[in-house]
Amino acid sequence: MSMSRSLIPRIGAVTVLSAVLVSGGYLPVSATAVVAPTATAKIPGPNVLNNGTFTLPASDKGTFSLNNGQGQSFPGWLVGGTHYLQVYSLGFEAPPGATYMVKLGGGNITQAVKTTPGWTYLLQWYESGYPNYGPPWIKTVNVIWGGKLVASPTFNAQPNTNANMRWALRQEIVTATSTRTTLEFADVPHGPSIGFSAMIGNASLAGDAKLYLPSSTTLPPTGTLVAIVHTATGYTFSAPGLTLKLYGTWKAKAESYAPPTVVTKLIASGTMLNGQITLRLNLPTSLIGKTVAGVAVLSGSEFIPVKHSLTIKVS
Repeated sequence: MSMSRSLIPRIGAVTVLSAVLVSGGYLPVSATAVVAPTATAKIPGPNVLNNGTFTLPASDKGTFSLNNGQGQSFPGWLVGGTHYLQVYSLGFEAPPGATYMVKLGGGNITQAVKTTPGWTYLLQWYESGYPNYGPPWIKTVNVIWGGKLVASPTFNAQPNTNANMRWALRQEIVTATSTRTTLEFADVPHGPSIGFSAMIGNASLAGDAKLYLPSSTTLPPTGTLVAIVHTATGYTFSAPGLTLKLYGTWKAKAESYAPPTVVTKLIASGTMLNGQITLRLNLPTSLIGKTVAGVAVLSGSEFIPVKHSLTIKVS
């Protein structure tokens, strides 16, 4: 898989592929969702970052300052720049799902992450800005992945207060090209008040994949269903480590004097080979002519779980 193709052919290929899959009854499912700038959804696990919550030892609770450019660090992160950085756990509204937050203070933090070449990852973080200290109100964070700028979101901190930081969830899909990739969050100063800068919290990085399955299908009790798995940018996912489990729910006949019972069982599972996962059903023949509600779960140790619901008419 070549990662050097231009953006235009990549978009065209994904569009054509999606049209073919949808016309064949397959619907794309992905853990990557479009999130409104002010959304406060929880960051999904797992997280391959070291200390993505920016947590410090209990002895450093409160305000912890580091001089940028002095080779200093805190758990998981190296500090750089020419001013100073502060990690807070008190005094400000914390980002969702975390206690600590980082005021970048004109500097940056970096971390080298173990990655798998060709994998796409969903990078998420919460962003805000130091409140109450006047213009410039616009705060900017440069996000650099493997030495390349991948995002540069801005945040208007004018309405912020210590009790309402208006944390905004940011998301970016990134692709690894080596076994270790450096992630950097860098403050972009907009004026002389470097200390009253952009703030970030609760960062997450996890493998991201798209799952294609039909919304409904008709199969015999031991029939075969093929799932298609792609990277978040539309290429065939051939990396190992992903498994798919299909659970089925149906009503089972009870004694004549009792109502039917609801049964949920694992009815198929499989591992990925060249971007496909073959599921061979294991359903009782008594379900012929009936409908089973299915839920497929795609998961891996470093991946955001992906779920897809479908109905199976047993023939």
